[in-house]
Amino acid sequence: MTVTVVKKIAAGLLLAALLLTVACSPNWAANPADALSAKPDRSIYLAARVNNLGVLLKDVLTPQYIEMLASYADSEDAQAFRLIANLVANTPVEAVAFIAGTGLNSKGTPKGFLQAAMAFPKDNARTAEKLKIIESGKARPEDVVTLLLGDGALLLAAAFPLEPAKGDFGPYYTIRNGVSIAARDGLLLAALSSKDLGASVAALKDKETRLAFKRRFSGASYALMHIDPSTIAALSKSAGKSAPNELRDALTNLRDNIGIIKEPLEVETNFKLNSDSFLVASAANVGAALGMDQEDHAVPKSVKGAGAFLTGGGKALALIAGVTAMSAEDFSIANPQFDPETWGKLKAEAVRIGITDKDLASLFTGSMTFFLGGRATIMGQPAPGMYVAVTGKNGAAGKILSLLLADEKTGGALPLKSLSIPKGLASPKGSANPKGSDSSKGLANPKSSWVALYGLDPALVSVPFLVGAADGGDTLFLGILDTDALGAAPAMPPKAAELLDKKTHIVSFVDTAGAWEYLREQMKDSGSLLRTAMALVDDDSTTVPLVNYVLDASLRVNFVRSWVTVLADGTYMKFVDFSLTDVPPSKSLLPRLLEVGNRISETLGE
Repeated sequence: MTVTVVKKIAAGLLLAALLLTVACSPNWAANPADALSAKPDRSIYLAARVNNLGVLLKDVLTPQYIEMLASYADSEDAQAFRLIANLVANTPVEAVAFIAGTGLNSKGTPKGFLQAAMAFPKDNARTAEKLKIIESGKARPEDVVTLLLGDGALLLAAAFPLEPAKGDFGPYYTIRNGVSIAARDGLLLAALSSKDLGASVAALKDKETRLAFKRRFSGASYALMHIDPSTIAALSKSAGKSAPNELRDALTNLRDNIGIIKEPLEVETNFKLNSDSFLVASAANVGAALGMDQEDHAVPKSVKGAGAFLTGGGKALALIAGVTAMSAEDFSIANPQFDPETWGKLKAEAVRIGITDKDLASLFTGSMTFFLGGRATIMGQPAPGMYVAVTGKNGAAGKILSLLLADEKTGGALPLKSLSIPKGLASPKGSANPKGSDSSKGLANPKSSWVALYGLDPALVSVPFLVGAADGGDTLFLGILDTDALGAAPAMPPKAAELLDKKTHIVSFVDTAGAWEYLREQMKDSGSLLRTAMALVDDDSTTVPLVNYVLDASLRVNFVRSWVTVLADGTYMKFVDFSLTDVPPSKSLLPRLLEVGNRISETLGE
């Protein structure tokens, strides 16, 4: 093994060993998160504590994946990668906590910080002995390297500089570029500077000096993010003209995008991995960060299924629905990309047509739905449909649609023609929403009354594009569906039906297994829309086998669903649930994607 390879391995392991863990059980001496010290409000940082990642890392760092990824590197890099991956996969570290970010000092100058703490099994005599040696200040490079990565990493010790030092907080070591490490209370500590390291040691002894963060969950694995707008502005200013264009532009964009934030934004994310699911739960103090007054900006009530408007028959593949309560002013605040001049032009155009602020407020007080699924016949072939539906009140959708279509400028933009409303769906004359749903009570009725329905001339395009007003004029509908499917409810996967039974503010789901199966069916039919499109773009005989090879793989994630509830104080509570299934290595998707990508690259290179 050459010196170059050893250096590459050592550099890679220095970061990997500090931040990656393979967990067995919560059987360590101290909580690594207790070594993270308090940070000022005028800062931005990401803090995390990772526990029980053994199953996930073992899924990734299998011999099969290691060899597959190594095959894409040259011989020297591949040799380094194999060693790094195998050592990390077998590290004895059980849990890790870290915090990284930038704060402003008393003069308003940004200064970066980094702290990390790693926990080891307390009943392991070997690791306990090494931690004692490191804590005493008498450790050698091989003690630290083999503690982190096992005895197999002994050959890397020569490339791991370790300089003993002593501070007010006791013995410690410096590695390179100021990075300092020490051992205390059964933990291995690391920091960007000796000052940060001393703060970690102090935090272990005094809980008053530890990182303070208002948590809403009790999970053992989590991430905490703190974003102070004044710090972002200071970073953007300090970058100056000497900073690389990419960095300066990124900071400027970040500063502009968080311009509406008045107070620090704090986001907590928790992770829970089970044998058949992976749940991610998040909380963010959006109301406080925006400086929203609870009296002036009351949070709308959560409703069943977030008020989703469901129609179209067939199968449901994906959905996003959310409760809305937005005035024209709220829209302009929530969309800072619309400058005052642009927003003024949009309002002037609406006034010209006859649409008032009251109409817009009525339209956006209810719910909004994006749906993929249902029945649509495109170019004579069956296909999933899709639509967007905005459900409001006071017949605003019907009024706005009629004004838009009656206007010569907007109505003439699309060649729409009036369609007959299917039997049983038309609204009785003079009736306002006779059997439609009240969006404040839950899901819309697929058979709710339609007051208007328009579509593209089939002589021009063989796509059932529809525009209409349903729910007695309360719902504005825009999408692609067969008209005879408008009165049918779509079939929902069990997990989606369960989700839509919750009272929430936002819901969404993607039936990944259902979509995967649909693609498989499309590939089996040589006359399907997908196969027809592929034949137009490329040689069908070459592409089809490759696509079928990929689609023959099995998905690890077969369903994804999420829901959001907003508390009275404006705190956003979001949950994302991934349904998992065991997949044998021979059916894994990623290796097949990489293999097909490699084949295509070889073909293009010939």
